[in-house]
Formats: sequence, C-alpha cells, structure tokens
Amino acid sequence: MSYNLNFSGEQVDEAIGKALPLISGTETITSSSSSSLINKKLSLPFTPTINTRIVATLRRAGAPSPFLNYCLTLTYNQTSATNASIYAVICAGQNASGAPSSTLPAGTYYVDWLVLDKGEAAASAVNELSADETESEVN
Repeated sequence: MSYNLNFSGEQVDEAIGKALPLISGTETITSSSSSSLINKKLSLPFTPTINTRIVATLRRAGAPSPFLNYCLTLTYNQTSATNASIYAVICAGQNASGAPSSTLPAGTYYVDWLVLDKGEAAASAVNELSADETESEVN
C-alpha cells in the first residue's frame, strides 16, 4: 500500500483550517502624536471570557530612530455579565541607552492576534456547576 504525500501548502492550510478553526486578525493603530500608551479593542467575532486565551505580536511601520523597545499587553475588560472585550495596550520600553522611555513615537502600529482558546468550555462548566447547585438546593 502506498500513499501520495505531495500536497500543496494551500491544501495543507485548508485541511488545518477545517480541523482547527482558527480565529485571527490584525488591528491597525495609527497615532498622530507621541503618547505614553496606546490601546485598541480587539475585533473579536465573539464575546471573550476571563478564560479566553489569545497570543499577539506587535509590528511597527518603518524603523524608529533611535532604536526603541515596545511593550504589548492584552487586558480583559468586563463591563457587565454579557459584555466583555480584550484590549491591546502598547507602551514604550527601554530606549537604546537602557533608560526607560516615557513616550511612544507617532506612527502606525499593527497588532496581529490569534485565539488559542475561546474560553467557552470553562465558562460552560461554571454554568453547569451553578445549575447543579441550584437543582440540589431545590430538592
């Protein structure tokens, strides 16, 4: 028995996409002036939970002069039981001399993100537990 293992990259991407439905995106953030930090809500196609896991990277158009390090943090913000979001927060890190930098230069920044886990399984487990507790209290 033999198998043909000659698949194109497109075929592999399609197969993986069907097996593992990936959710990803890019946020474009443009700042017209320098600032201490920049934040932007991620355009997620679902409402995240506290258990949602996302990885993100930061890119910037052009090369800064002088060299500057950046910090990227993702924060979870819940305003009600049914309304939550995740924000990308960009701040300046150390500059070329090793001293902390206080401002981000004006420019265009890109945050590429990938959802590892929507966090639904943990949230549904909590809801099921709450339902079980309610049933046992009634009985």
